[in-house]
Amino acid sequence: TVATNLDDVDHFFTDLPRSLRNMDGMIVPSFALGALEVDILDRANVPIVGLDVPEDANMKASVILDNRGGMREAIRYLLRLGHRHIGFVEHVHPSPFSSSSRQRGAFFMQEAAKLGVPEGDLSYFAPQPEDKDLPYDEAFAHMTTRILTADPGPTAVCVETDDEAINLIGRMQALGVKVPEDISVIGFDDNARAA
Repeated sequence: TVATNLDDVDHFFTDLPRSLRNMDGMIVPSFALGALEVDILDRANVPIVGLDVPEDANMKASVILDNRGGMREAIRYLLRLGHRHIGFVEHVHPSPFSSSSRQRGAFFMQEAAKLGVPEGDLSYFAPQPEDKDLPYDEAFAHMTTRILTADPGPTAVCVETDDEAINLIGRMQALGVKVPEDISVIGFDDNARAA
């Protein structure tokens, strides 16, 4: 079963008694189940492994990416390249789940402060409430415009995921912005398309 929204998760747990006979275990990728769901699975004696779940995901066993360390390395790399005005770009349509990727923005800002980047040299690009119900392409166009018109404008941005970074590069290039000459873009996930 693949859950793409909270309704899918609710449906899965409603249907769970019938599913248990065909289930030896569960892998929960990138998002956290609530304490109630974890308790249901524990009582059903179904082992759960979290794969890149948030650090506070209530999982007894998990494999977690070093999101904080990844943000620190991204910032160090951008600073070594000579960038001083840097930013973080969130996904324009964030997942409804408590996911590990949604922690990256906070980690980026915390690690930038630890590395001595002045607050005035940091930009944070979060989705706007008015963009929530727009089609993805329109919301992403608004985000791209906000990045390119920011004052001071970042010379480099770290993007929450590789897919979003790839889309941002494509949009910027379509507008005549050269990447990385005019602005550097770094993603996260080691997506197959990242190269």
